[in-house]
Amino acid sequence: RTAQVAPSPEGELVWQLVARLDTSAPDRDSPRLGSLARLSMLADDLRERAAAANQLGSRKYRSAQSAIYAEALRIVKAPKSRDDDD
Repeated sequence: RTAQVAPSPEGELVWQLVARLDTSAPDRDSPRLGSLARLSMLADDLRERAAAANQLGSRKYRSAQSAIYAEALRIVKAPKSRDDDD
């Protein structure tokens, strides 16, 4: 059995930042890739909880999503950690 996952628009926005990472070979940018994956899933979870509480339009929800995206941008703009294989 496979799980069907539909990312939220906010989670997808975070995940699109992967295009800025070095994915040219395995493990080139694994730490930052993992961080973006976790933030993308966090954005998805936040949206699901806010939707269940009918809070998608709230300032608190928008602020939390903005903070997630800001952290994702900070990660992408940070220097890549040194790859011992290079």
